[in-house]
Amino acid sequence: MSGRLHVIIRAKETSVRSSYLNQRKEVRKAQRENVRKRKKQRLYLKENESYSSPTVSFAGLLASLVIDVKKRKVAIFDVPGAYLHAKMPDDKQTLMVLRGDFADIMCQVNPEYKRYVKGEGKSKVLYLHLLRQLYGCIESALLWYNLYVDTLKGMGFVLNPYDGCVGNKNIKGKQCTICWYVDDNKVSHEDEEVVTCIIEEISKHFGELTVTRGDNHQFLGMDIHLNNNKTVSSIIHINININIHHTHIL
Repeated sequence: MSGRLHVIIRAKETSVRSSYLNQRKEVRKAQRENVRKRKKQRLYLKENESYSSPTVSFAGLLASLVIDVKKRKVAIFDVPGAYLHAKMPDDKQTLMVLRGDFADIMCQVNPEYKRYVKGEGKSKVLYLHLLRQLYGCIESALLWYNLYVDTLKGMGFVLNPYDGCVGNKNIKGKQCTICWYVDDNKVSHEDEEVVTCIIEEISKHFGELTVTRGDNHQFLGMDIHLNNNKTVSSIIHINININIHHTHIL
């Protein structure tokens, strides 16, 4: 097979009136399944091979916000389908197995796959060779991180030695800072045109970005407000679950 495979799975939204206990049970079931799959994938890693990926520290994010609030312009942006930009390693072959209805759906998306469908017992099976990373692959986060870091370094950013998800670059005599958590990013500089140029340059590599600007942002589960009195305030979205489920956090 040749060509790129892009897969998007949309989960059905559950009613806000669903039982909290049932939702928690489903979450724990999914977590156990995810752990089981990751254990299985770890069997194919080399000895001492790392697959964990860094994310911006809370201290690093807050420190950057304290600097931002003085006189910087801030933008928040998201890289859609981040993992799909990262290629599978050349020395590894990763197969995805689709069974039953999922195999039929994939053949509807691309009829060329019909000739690869095989029968195993009473089930249809379609084996696909992944060329790009998908959510759920054990190395996806790290390979995306490496790709993103290489991109930022190519743009002239230097990583903070104490936080691997904070990069700085001197532009027009002033520091430009970018912080990121997987595919969620915050970039800031005193000149708004510089912020625009950074976003445009990143979009050349990864496609159209989802961007917000101004003094009020939602980022990593927080409402962030860069106030006129040179202070930063944030509200962490802890109370949302309480309001939805009408229960207590134990």
